[in-house]
Amino acid sequence: NVDDIGAGAATILGLRLHSIDREAWRKEQFPEVPFIASYSSAEDMIFLGAAQQLRGKVLLTGYHGDKVWDKLTTYLSDKIVRGDPSGLALTEYRLHAGFINCAVPFWGTRQIRDIHAISNSAAMKRWDLQGNYSRPICRRIAEEAGLPRESFGMKKKAVSVAGWDVFLDGGKFLTPSSQEDFLQWVRDHRRDWLRRGRLPPIASINTNFLINYLSMRASNFNRWISKTTPLWRVLGNSNFEPKYLNCYLFPWAVERMKSYYTQ
Repeated sequence: NVDDIGAGAATILGLRLHSIDREAWRKEQFPEVPFIASYSSAEDMIFLGAAQQLRGKVLLTGYHGDKVWDKLTTYLSDKIVRGDPSGLALTEYRLHAGFINCAVPFWGTRQIRDIHAISNSAAMKRWDLQGNYSRPICRRIAEEAGLPRESFGMKKKAVSVAGWDVFLDGGKFLTPSSQEDFLQWVRDHRRDWLRRGRLPPIASINTNFLINYLSMRASNFNRWISKTTPLWRVLGNSNFEPKYLNCYLFPWAVERMKSYYTQ
């Protein structure tokens, strides 16, 4: 339920709650640019709705928590092994909005073996939820602060803007202003593809949606040929991952991001 904003938990903990519109980014001009330019993704665009509250503040986030606090994690190196680049998308936006992103899990990530041992200790059994989303240490801290077990941390939801929703849905490829600008950018760079002996992509949202849809369907075929040695030797390099126009979003965003530094 995306309407679960944690009001009950905030009341119990005595915290002041600020509710933001997670769709507010759609009202901005080129909202995706700083996020895509940082990470080739726009999953953290929901933070655009909190710009006023974030300015001049330190934002405590849980990036990398799935590795540090998960009792089932296998990432136990003190070299800080990331499972993904989550949080990277905030790099440009935090500079523009004026806040610090402080990912709390990194405070003790070099002691991940000790944290993992505590999470799996007999003393933490009471706070160990069976399943694939168990964070005994976090749960113990929260429950001993007065939060009911069922009120938090059962599953992840309504956290980020899913890339599929933003970039592969024919009606939500980008916000209207960004979509128009991006397609024009593709048209303006046609000669760059031709100079490199490549055909420029078709600057069409409908074509992009169709090709990505067919690519996703073809992924099942890709998995099948991977189990068939003769076919794999011939077709093993085939790439059926959805992309087409999507893979040019990063250079478009980087180019547009330059204007932020001239304002």
